Amino acid sequence: NFMATEISLPWELDELIYSDVDLTELKKAITEDLWIQVVHLRQYMPTFKDNFDHYAIKYIDLMYEDYDIKFSDINLPEESRNYLIKTMIPKIKPNLLRIAQSFARSEEKEIIEDKHLKSARYLMLDNLDGLLNHRKFDTIRLKTMKKKKLKDNKFIIVQTELINNPFSTSFDLFDAIKSTNQFKDIYDLQAYLDWLHKEGDVIIDHGKRYYWIGR
Repeated sequence: NFMATEISLPWELDELIYSDVDLTELKKAITEDLWIQVVHLRQYMPTFKDNFDHYAIKYIDLMYEDYDIKFSDINLPEESRNYLIKTMIPKIKPNLLRIAQSFARSEEKEIIEDKHLKSARYLMLDNLDGLLNHRKFDTIRLKTMKKKKLKDNKFIIVQTELINNPFSTSFDLFDAIKSTNQFKDIYDLQAYLDWLHKEGDVIIDHGKRYYWIGR
């Protein structure tokens, strides 16, 4: 869900002081004049000269490569990287547009230019870097690496799908992840889900739908 908002701060507010951000001074800077500027800039609704998809394809491809490199750095297997990034793309695309609009609006521009998309891309990558380098994430990652089953591609793919789509049936799951080629057929997946249920990682409701509760 990290990509679900335009700008994500992976830090807690009281940690900003270590980044030379003085919240007391920042609060003083939020004056009526600032609000007037915000209202003024909100009058600008920047758009693209051409269809957004014309630009989006280029930048989505670039960000796919960016994210692949970053997840490689934390030793995520290739199949899991590809699956995870594909689940993030639908959230990345609209945010890329909104952030690019914000950059164009700050310059009082009516047209979104390539440089605004480039700035949006870099901001989103900086946000992800902040998350991946956060001390709490690093602690979780180190613990995860110690658990053998969390290194298993099947585990990561099923975990991600159930977190993103809770209460999925085994048929829903198989349809969503069959392209990863991790399971031979629906029966192979069903056997794996039974094992996860026994391990306490998933629960099953009366409609034979699965929900992730594990680590």
